[in-house]
Amino acid sequence: MAYLTPFSVVSSSIGLGEPPFDGERRITVSALLTVLRSVIRAVPVDEVWYCQTYPDVTEALEAGDIKSAKEHFVENGYFEGRSPSEPTVDELWYLATNPDVVAGIEAGVFASAQDHFDRHGYREGRLPSAA
Repeated sequence: MAYLTPFSVVSSSIGLGEPPFDGERRITVSALLTVLRSVIRAVPVDEVWYCQTYPDVTEALEAGDIKSAKEHFVENGYFEGRSPSEPTVDELWYLATNPDVVAGIEAGVFASAQDHFDRHGYREGRLPSAA
C-alpha cells in the first residue's frame, strides 16, 4: 500500500488548522504545492518506463541533478504534464466516451485510442478507462 500523508499533518503544515473549517481560510500557492506533492508521493512511478519515455530525466539522473525518476515526477514531472507510468487505455471505452477521438482516427490523425491518449488525452485530463 502506498503511503499517504495524513490530512491532519498536511493541514497543520500549511496553517489550515483543524476541521471543521469555516470556509474563510486561505492558503498560498506554495502551501497548495506542498499539499499536492504530499499526495503525488503516493503515486507509483515506473522508473524504467519514465526514464525511457523522458530522456531528459535520464540525463538529469546521470548528471546527479536528481536522485530518482520518482523524485523528478514529484517535484516537476506531474506539473509538466508527464505520466508516472505507461497508461493502459481501454480502447472500446475510450472511443465510446470520446467521439472526437473516433473522428481523429477515421481522419488518420491518430492511429488508435492509445495513440490519442499518449499524445493528448493525458494532458487534457481524459481518463484512460472507466476504472
